[in-house]
Amino acid sequence: MTFRRLILRSAAYYWRTNLAVVMGVAAAVSVLAGALLVGDSVRGSLRDIAIGRLGKADHVVSSAGFFREALADDLRKALPGAAVTPLVVATGFVTHEVSGRRAAGVLVYGVDERFWAFHGQPEPGGPDEIRPRPHRGGADGVVMSPALARELGITAGDTLLVRLQKPSEIPIESLFGRKDEDEIGRTVRLTAAGELPRERLGEFALRPQQAEVRALFAPLRRIQRDLAVGGQVNTLLVAGAEDRGVDAAVRSSLTLEDLGVKLSPAAEPPAVAVESLSGVLGEPLEAAALEAGETLGLKPLPVFTYLANSIRKGDRQIPYSLITGTDLAALPVRHAASSPAPSLATPSLATPSSA
Repeated sequence: MTFRRLILRSAAYYWRTNLAVVMGVAAAVSVLAGALLVGDSVRGSLRDIAIGRLGKADHVVSSAGFFREALADDLRKALPGAAVTPLVVATGFVTHEVSGRRAAGVLVYGVDERFWAFHGQPEPGGPDEIRPRPHRGGADGVVMSPALARELGITAGDTLLVRLQKPSEIPIESLFGRKDEDEIGRTVRLTAAGELPRERLGEFALRPQQAEVRALFAPLRRIQRDLAVGGQVNTLLVAGAEDRGVDAAVRSSLTLEDLGVKLSPAAEPPAVAVESLSGVLGEPLEAAALEAGETLGLKPLPVFTYLANSIRKGDRQIPYSLITGTDLAALPVRHAASSPAPSLATPSLATPSSA
């Protein structure tokens, strides 16, 4: 008996078992192939949704704080042929005044005509749409995503109360941060002008998410005025530019003001104080300041200032005092009336860690 004949007779004798194995393998392959197809379809759908929500934006320049609105013009000059638009992006708490319904975590965008022109969309409030109502000489009408309008039951003309967190130079979680409710947030009264469908960027979002987008588009100048950040934004959208070109253009266009850095020269002794508007210098900023000081031949003098609950000696007490830590040996102060004041060998670069 040959090997081939043995295989054929064995397959014929165990045909029921072999058939079950073949059918099981076929079912497993079908399940795996279907899962791969479904997974690829889901990934493709999510990708299409995410890209569709970005509109024409190819790059996003954003900051936790606010920077000059004019940075958009500087980037436009540094990137010929590219489109750049500024906007304010915030997360707010929206209340429908009539029904009392509320929605938290709503994306609030402060935009103007440049935003709609950037995406090639007509500005809401045209001849065929509901026009915003006037408010103190300016339009305060807002448009929103269908999901937000449906959740709160908003119709055109309704009043919305939008609670936004006010920007603060000092982080709220810091000991120096203000904890008063009036200081933390600001409530803005706006008038609903209607819904903005998905194809008109009603679901615009910079971060991918599977859930429906609850967004609200308000006039940029109104948001800037109520948040007391006139001439400032926290996001730029860029289209039609290469990755490396955008990075280089941003680096060359940024100013110390955009980074929240303040330089204060001092004549006696000759020094330059580097401070952060947030109150604390981050490690990247500190490293850059030290590197710049070393290049200029300046001697660094770190300073850390913080708030003490109290200073006490015996029965005497001073509440809420500032405590500053630094290298006392490097300070040009008189330790006694008979001793001369020590002088620094070179101009110093003071880098306060906290203000």
